[in-house]
Amino acid sequence: MNGNGNLNLKLLKKSICSSTLHLKHQSLSPPFTSLQCGTIFQSLTKTKSFPKGQQLHAVAVTAGNLINNTYLSTKLAAFYANCGKMPQAQLIFDGILLKNSFLWNFMIRGYACNGCPIKSLVLYREMLSFGQKADNFTYPFVLKACGDLLVVEIGRTVHGEVVVSGLESDVYVGNALLAMYSKFGDMRLAGMVFDRMPERDLTSWNTMISGCVKNGDPREGLMIFEEMGKAGLRADGTSLLGILSGCAELMALKEGKAVHAYVVRNSGEIHNEFLTNSLIEMYCKCKSAAYSRRLFDGVKLKDTVSWNSMISGYEQNGDAFESLRLFCQMVMEGAEVDEVTVTSSTTLDMEFALVGITGE
Repeated sequence: MNGNGNLNLKLLKKSICSSTLHLKHQSLSPPFTSLQCGTIFQSLTKTKSFPKGQQLHAVAVTAGNLINNTYLSTKLAAFYANCGKMPQAQLIFDGILLKNSFLWNFMIRGYACNGCPIKSLVLYREMLSFGQKADNFTYPFVLKACGDLLVVEIGRTVHGEVVVSGLESDVYVGNALLAMYSKFGDMRLAGMVFDRMPERDLTSWNTMISGCVKNGDPREGLMIFEEMGKAGLRADGTSLLGILSGCAELMALKEGKAVHAYVVRNSGEIHNEFLTNSLIEMYCKCKSAAYSRRLFDGVKLKDTVSWNSMISGYEQNGDAFESLRLFCQMVMEGAEVDEVTVTSSTTLDMEFALVGITGE
């Protein structure tokens, strides 16, 4: 290798070592061995360090480390899949003859999490046809793909396969089942899965709360939130977003204020940028625009959602003039206008036009 090649390897070594501290006691002098490359790829996969991984890929190709090397090719395909680079991952995947469950799971997960749920399900069936068994790392993403595609029958079939495998009791698989049935709008089956879960984490409760609210049963969502508190779990930002949506739908001002008080008391522990906007929307739907405006004025960096929530809130509360004034202020302050803003402003224009025609 020429001088420039060695220099590039040394620079790569220095760059990689900064993000792989657990390797600091190992020798990383170029050329890297296959085992060293695999260990580094594993670390870069966890941190999704795509540029460094690309560099290491180039080094491995130059050094000939990938030739007939199933171990390293598997690590490389998993790296690209975890970074969401599915065409690159698929290219390497197709060249591997002996695919283990580790690789199948990364590919199924990669497609499920990057907008290709159909491909995820196809790979799942291919995996089974090759004699590989699905496990608790496979099913959550297969179930996610079913939910995203709204393929109810396939989802129920996969649920049956989960039961046969004995993995329904796994908390991550159970949570994936809850999310899938919530997307299907079948909260009855979601509730049955939830009741059978031997272990529930915060995600389990949050999924049930948001599922009930999104599927038209906010009162049940509030009840589950209360049960969660009795079970000794502390709400996080996701829990509160779900419950605030429920309060808004029910116009439950008292409960909404209680959630607001909880947010204020635990502001040091709860970090969710959407909570303030959700509170603004909740107060508006509860016909308490004054509370909404107080929150809105206290936000230093208002995003488009903040403006839209307040503008539509005034409109919902019958104050079209204040809504229009706030819209003008939004434009003057240079805030970004989106489709929701335009829709609200168009509605306001129609209202004022009607006032002009009728004289009312």
